Amino acid sequence: MIDADKLRAAMMKKCFTQGGLAEEAGLSRQTIDDALKGRGCQKPNIKTIGRLCAALDVKPEDICKQEGREAI
Repeated sequence: MIDADKLRAAMMKKCFTQGGLAEEAGLSRQTIDDALKGRGCQKPNIKTIGRLCAALDVKPEDICKQEGREAI
């Protein structure tokens, strides 16, 4: 699952707008908007995560929620 807060932070670090990230990742702006609003991202396509990671220069764990882990 994509973590909206982590995705937003990665976007800010790279100075991406939603449209800029969509273009760089080869995804629709709606896909980025949905991810930032937590919609439709329960089980994102692995290619979508790969494209986001490549565009943002991050690892999957940098933008995805860690299932089964609790914050300490």
